[in-house]
Amino acid sequence: MSIKKQFETLKENWLLALIMLIVLGAVFLTDNQGINPLARLSADQQESFAQGGIAAKSYMPYQQDFAPNVQERIITKTSSLNIETKTGKFKEAESQVKSIISSTDSILLNENINSYDYGKKTYYSGSYEIKVETTKYQSILEQLKKIGEVKSFNENSNDETQQHQDLTALIETEKSRLARYQQMYKEASLVSDKIQLSDKIFDEERLIKSYEDSLNGLNNRVSYSSIYLSINEKQSDYSNIVWAKFSQLIQSLVESINSLFKLIFIILPWAFAIFIIWIIIRLIKNH
Repeated sequence: MSIKKQFETLKENWLLALIMLIVLGAVFLTDNQGINPLARLSADQQESFAQGGIAAKSYMPYQQDFAPNVQERIITKTSSLNIETKTGKFKEAESQVKSIISSTDSILLNENINSYDYGKKTYYSGSYEIKVETTKYQSILEQLKKIGEVKSFNENSNDETQQHQDLTALIETEKSRLARYQQMYKEASLVSDKIQLSDKIFDEERLIKSYEDSLNGLNNRVSYSSIYLSINEKQSDYSNIVWAKFSQLIQSLVESINSLFKLIFIILPWAFAIFIIWIIIRLIKNH
C-alpha cells in the first residue's frame, strides 16, 4: 500500500483512533491511581522510595541549636577526682570507697589496684570508674573528697536537651511513616508491590530501633553520672633513705681511686712542661 493510500485510510478512521487513545489513557490512569498503592506517595516520598529512602535516613540530623525555650534542661556530668591518702592508709581509703558505692546503690564498673616498692616499704595506688545516680552525684562527690587530700578535680557538663528532643521527634516521625507503609501493604494487590513495601517496612523498623537505642543510651547517661576516681598513698619522707651496702662502699672507693689516677695522668704532662720551662728560664738568667 502506498503512503498516499495509508494517509487516506488514517484520515477516514481518525475518529476510531481518537476513541482508542482515550480508552487506553483512562485504563492507564485507573491503574496508577486505583491499583498501585505506591502512586499515592508524594513526589518527594517516591524519590526517597526509589533510592531506598529509609536507609538514607540512617544518619542523625541533630541541629546546632541548644533548645533555648526548654525550661527543664537535660544535663550529663562526668568528673575526675584525684585523692592522696596518708602513708599506710590506702586499705582504709579503699574500704571507704566500697562502702560509699554500696550505701548509695552506685555501680563500680572498673577497678585497678597497683603496688610498688620503695626500699622495704610497699605503697599502693588505685583507680575506679563509678556510675552514680545523677540525683546523688553531688552528695557522693563530697563523701569521696573526705577520704583524703584532694590533689585535683575536674568536672564536665554536657547539655543534651536538643539531642533528646531530636531523637524523640525522629522516632515519632518514623513510626508515623511505618504505619502508612503497613496500611499500603494491606491495600496492595500486586505481589511486586508487597515485596517492595515489605522491604521498606523492615528498613523502617530497623531505623526506629536504632533511634530508640540511641535515646535509651542518652537516658542512661542522664540518669547516671560518671566519676573517675584515683587514690595514691603518700610516700614516707624517709622512704628513699636506706643504708649503703658494703659492696656499694667498695665500689665507690674504687671509682674514687680511679678518678684520682685519671686526674694525675692528666696533670702530669703539664707539670713536666712547666718544670722544663722553669729550668730554661733559670739558665738564661744565670748567663
